Amino acid sequence: DGYLCVNVDFFGVDSVDETARRIARGLARGIHRRQSLLDKGKRYLSAFRAFRPVLRPNQESGFEVSIERVGDSPDGRTLLDDTLQDMARFIEERHFPCHFVFDEFQEVTRLKESSLIEGLMRGTIQGLPASFVFAGSRRGVLKAMFEERSRPFFQSAVFMELPPLPLTDAARFVVEQFQANGKDLSLELATDLVTSVQ
Repeated sequence: DGYLCVNVDFFGVDSVDETARRIARGLARGIHRRQSLLDKGKRYLSAFRAFRPVLRPNQESGFEVSIERVGDSPDGRTLLDDTLQDMARFIEERHFPCHFVFDEFQEVTRLKESSLIEGLMRGTIQGLPASFVFAGSRRGVLKAMFEERSRPFFQSAVFMELPPLPLTDAARFVVEQFQANGKDLSLELATDLVTSVQ
């Protein structure tokens, strides 16, 4: 529906700096999937001050996008704050309406600086015209983040538990993914596969 969908995977994140890098990388990749950075490069590049997108040739997809730090930030807090401000500026300039998914966010809660990260994120995303989904495999950890009074995200979310995908739709999707990669898979076998993992 015209939305820019940004996925940020925090699995294995080990520092505040890496948290910032993952957010910047997710945004750059989301933009590149939505509209090539080659087409609108200057418009998007000007939105980034902490990191800059870098395009590298790739035989399979033409170009792949990665990111590089712009200069040396004095500390992780400044880098994360600058990255979040870049994200907020991009959203507020309304290049595209945005949805963000912060996947495996419970990994951030394991860092000793988790309170700092949560606080900076809450302060930045509050009131932005975008949706933010905090997802993860450890539901109890995520729930505590939004239910404990001492946490920055206290009472700032609506909890949703996603039911299993409809079996027929999920099986068809698996078949399509195999076909997209030049492989054949019967709908019957795809249905068995989806059933075994739900």
